[in-house]
Formats: sequence, structure tokens, C-alpha cells
Amino acid sequence: MSRSHTSRHRPAAVALACCAAAIAFALTLVGNPAPRTARPAALAPALALPAMPNSDAWYGAVVNGNNYVTSNMANVPPDVKLMTDLSGTSADTWAAAVEAVAEQRPDLLIGTYHSSRDAQLPNTLTRYPPRAVPREVLKKGQILMRETGYPDHDVVDYRQPAARNYLVDRVVQDVVKTRSQLAYLDNVSHNESGFPIDWSVTTSLVKDMTSRLHAGGKRVVVNAAWVPGVTSDASVDRLVATGVDGVSLEMGFEQRVRTDVGRINTAMRQYRRMLDAGMTVIFIPLASATGGADTIENTEVEQRLQAAFGMMFRKPGDRLFINETFWRPVPDWTKWPQQFGAPLGKPAVITNARGQIIMTRPFSKGTLTVNVPAKEVTFR
Repeated sequence: MSRSHTSRHRPAAVALACCAAAIAFALTLVGNPAPRTARPAALAPALALPAMPNSDAWYGAVVNGNNYVTSNMANVPPDVKLMTDLSGTSADTWAAAVEAVAEQRPDLLIGTYHSSRDAQLPNTLTRYPPRAVPREVLKKGQILMRETGYPDHDVVDYRQPAARNYLVDRVVQDVVKTRSQLAYLDNVSHNESGFPIDWSVTTSLVKDMTSRLHAGGKRVVVNAAWVPGVTSDASVDRLVATGVDGVSLEMGFEQRVRTDVGRINTAMRQYRRMLDAGMTVIFIPLASATGGADTIENTEVEQRLQAAFGMMFRKPGDRLFINETFWRPVPDWTKWPQQFGAPLGKPAVITNARGQIIMTRPFSKGTLTVNVPAKEVTFR
């Protein structure tokens, strides 16, 4: 997943607090008997799996949070309950940001980002917590390939037992060190998307990581290069069987799906399979999905469209979320589950006289209508 970051200046008092938090955190990792009160509250060791929130009160979740989220908390209201990951430019900016966010939003579940398959050399790791396992331990023959577009990111060939064991051990170790209660594991790819390792092998890796992290009191959400609506039901069942707590998708309403009534219905059925199994599902809308320029305005149009698509199959109590941009004003769709009321029936997906796909669903407070190609969403 691509991640964009900016830097912000902090007042001197906050900078001192950052350093103090980072020093206390670092000392706990090397066995220094620092008092527990010196640790940021969000980093306290988990004794049991935390509860995963649902989206009844708030439809948005924050994906790829950065340390400067502390300057944008007005856009992260108290109703937001899920932040898949939070990173910093260093250990001190990260620890200070986690502490600050946790103090202001004590009910927010904050996770840690980590690639599920990448290895990098130490001098290429520019964010904290580290996003990949150390590359220098691996032999050349244990590397599958370079990540497309990322020359510093090597993919571990986890078909090999020794490489797989190292990858699992180190990912779990890195996540446990953060004391976060949620691991957000990126780069989980289906072979249908062009990745050269079979989905059965990848889901087996996910299952191993999930069981190990669950044993340590960590929930697990994966970011998958995968297309519900195009994929098979067997592929969905394989992911559900891993025991993973959730999945995020940058191709949650992909072009091949949104242009075909049958595939839209298949996608909704497959999403219901995951949601009914108790999984969290997060859509990460991309500006590129609009077919236009890669702008924040196009991203927000796509967010609204995918939020409407999700409401076509969402049920009360579901853990279905849409990624919201934390440095932008809060969008109206974040409150749709409350504003629309209870669903009164199943969705209808048809092609109108103009050849446009139209989705509709009745709710207790009105009817939601979506013109998919026009990206028009109405509720009345």
C-alpha cells in the first residue's frame, strides 16, 4: 500500500514529552526496570484479545495514520473506533503520537503496520515501527523478487520452510515489541492478481501469523490484493478459515465488478460471507478507480461511492468500514448507518434504459439509490 507522509513542527513542550515517552519505551524493551506508568497507555501489554468495533455508530476507519494525526484530531471525532496503524518518523515521534492519540481517544483501537512478506536493509527503513523484516539475515536464494515500484523492498520466498519460519518469527516479534493490540499486515496478494505464489500458500502463512499473534493478545487485519466479485467462493472460504480478524481492500469495488450486475451480486454475497463470519472489512477507495486524475477530490468521490456500495449489503452490527482521510473534513457518509435507519429489504441491482447500472435499497428512513457509472448517490 502506498503511504504519504508530511512533517509538522511541534512546540517545545510537546517535543520534550516525545523524547521522554520514547526513552521510557526504549528502556522497557531492553529490560530496564522502568515503572509501568512511564509507558504510553496504548502500549500496555495485552492480556486478552481486544474487542473489534462495529460500524453502527461510525462508518469510517483511519488507515495509514501518521504521527501528524495529532494535529488533525478535529477530523478524528470520538466516534472513530478503529485506526489500523500509526507510524512515526522515529521511535520518539511514534511513541509520542500513540500516547497523544490514546489520551484524546481512549476507545480507539490503534494498530501497527507491517508487511507480511517484505525484507529491507536497515538503512532503507525510514519509518517506525519498521515495516519489514531485516534483509541481511536472508540468503539471496530466499528472496522471491523485488516489490514492483519499490527497489528497496525484497519479497521473501515463504514457500521455503526456513525463510517462512524466519519471516513469521520476525513479524510477530516486531509487532509484539510495539505492544499494540492490532497488527495490520500489508502485501497479502492472491495469485489471481499476478502474484507468483498460490493463494493456498499465502493463506497458510496468514493463518500461522494470525495464530501466533492471537496467542499474544493481538488482533490481525490484512491488506489484500484481491478482488471479491471476481474471485471464487473457495478463495473467500480460505481467507475466512485462517482465523484472521479482518481484511482491507484497495480493490473493494474494482472496475470489472462495478460494470457487471452479476459480479456486483457475487461481490455482495462474498462480503456477506466474511462479515457473517465476524470479520472486519475495510474499503480503501483510490482516486485511480474514478478513471480521472489522482486528486483528493476524486478520492472523496470514490469514498462516497464505495460507502454507498457497502450500504447495499451492510447489516446492523457489521464490522464494515470505509477509509476516511484524517486530514480532511469529516464526510457525511460516516453517519449513514445511523441516518438511514434499519434496512428494510435486499438491494436491487439493475441496468436502466441507458445501459447504466443502478443499485437501490430501502431503509426505514428512505431509499438509497446509486448510479454507478455516474457516481451519483442519493437518499430520499
